[in-house]
Amino acid sequence: MWKPVSRLRHDVARWRSLGWVTPDGERAILAEIDAGARTMPAASVFGILGAILFGFAAMSFVAANWQEMSKLARLGLLLGAMLAAYGLAGVLFERQLPAFGHAATLLAVCLFGADIMLISQMYHIDGHAPDAVLLWAVGAFAAGVLIGSNPALILALLLACLWSLWESQIMAERGALRAVSHVHWPFLPVLAVLAATFAWRNSRVGLELSAIAATVWIILLGYLLRGAPAHGVVITIGLIAFGLTVAATRSGEADVAASRPYPTGDPFETALLRTMVYAAVTVSAGAYAGQFHHATDAVPFGVWAAFLLAFAAAAIWYGLSCGNRDLVRLAYLVFSVEIVTIYFKTIGTLMGSAAFFLSAGLIMIGLAALAWRLERAVRTGAAGAR
Repeated sequence: MWKPVSRLRHDVARWRSLGWVTPDGERAILAEIDAGARTMPAASVFGILGAILFGFAAMSFVAANWQEMSKLARLGLLLGAMLAAYGLAGVLFERQLPAFGHAATLLAVCLFGADIMLISQMYHIDGHAPDAVLLWAVGAFAAGVLIGSNPALILALLLACLWSLWESQIMAERGALRAVSHVHWPFLPVLAVLAATFAWRNSRVGLELSAIAATVWIILLGYLLRGAPAHGVVITIGLIAFGLTVAATRSGEADVAASRPYPTGDPFETALLRTMVYAAVTVSAGAYAGQFHHATDAVPFGVWAAFLLAFAAAAIWYGLSCGNRDLVRLAYLVFSVEIVTIYFKTIGTLMGSAAFFLSAGLIMIGLAALAWRLERAVRTGAAGAR
C-alpha cells in the first residue's frame, strides 16, 4: 500500500509514542524511508518538459523546410539529431543527472520513431503499417535496456499496446467473420518479455502498467473470441488467477489477521495482492459484460447478478481479512454498481425488485455473521498460539 512520506513519518512518530517502536527503531525506519524516497526536483520536471518541447520544435522545423532539402540532407539531419540526443543522454547520465538523461533518451526514441515514418514516406516504402510501430517499440526497448532507462521501457510498452490494438483492428476490418477470433496472440510473448524486463529493472510502475495491459487484453477476449462463450472464458481466467493468489496467501492468513492488519510491503506479498486486485477486475468485467450479452431474460440475468454480488461479497471479506484495501474498495464499487444495475433493470416490476433485494439482504446478513464467526475464530487461535 502506497503512502506519502509525510504520512509515514507521522505514523512512525505515533507508533513510538504508543510504545510500539523504540527510539532506535524509529531512527532506523526514518533512515530507510529517506533512503527509499524518490523525489523529482522542479528542475528535472522542467528539463523533461523542455526536451519534449524541443523535440516538437525540431520536427516542426524539419517539416516546414522538408521540401527544400535534399534526400541526403534529410537523412543526415534525421540520423544526426537522433544520435546527438543519445550522446547527450550519455553525458547527462555520466554527470549524475538521471532525470535529464531520461529526458534526452525519450527525445532520442521519439526521433527514432519520426525517422521511421519520414524515411518510409520519403522513399515511398509500402508495407504493413503496424510493423512500423513494432519497429519503433523494439528501438525503445533496446534503448531502455542498453541505457538503463525505465521511461524508455514504458514507452516501449505503450507502443506495443498500440501495435497490438492496431493489428486487432485490421483483423476485424478485413471482415474475417469466419475466423475463430480477432485476438492478436503475438502480443502475449512481447508483453511477457517487457514484464520480465521491468522485474529485472525493479520498476514498480512498469510492472503495474504491464499488469494493466494484461488485464485489458484478457477482458477484450470476451469481445474478440468467436464461436465460444467468450465472457465465460474471461471469468474463468480471472477466477483461476484469483484462486491462485488466495491460495498463496492462505498460509499466513492467521498471522495477517491477528498481528498485522495491513501488508508489510514485502515485494512478493505486494505482487500477490496487486494480482488479486487485477484478477477481481477481470472477473467483474467479464461477469458484467456477460450479464448484458448473454442474459436477455429475467432468470439468466438474475443468475449473473447473484454470481457478481456473491463474488463482490467474498472479495470484500477476503480483502478485509488479508489487509488488501484496494481489493475491498474495488469490491465495494462492483457491489454498488451491480445493485444500481439491478434496480434499473427491474424497475418495471417493483415487487420483483423488492423480493430480490430482500433475498440479497438476507444473504449479506448471513455472510456477515459467517465472516464475524471466522474472524473471531482466527483471533482466538492466534491469541492461543501466543
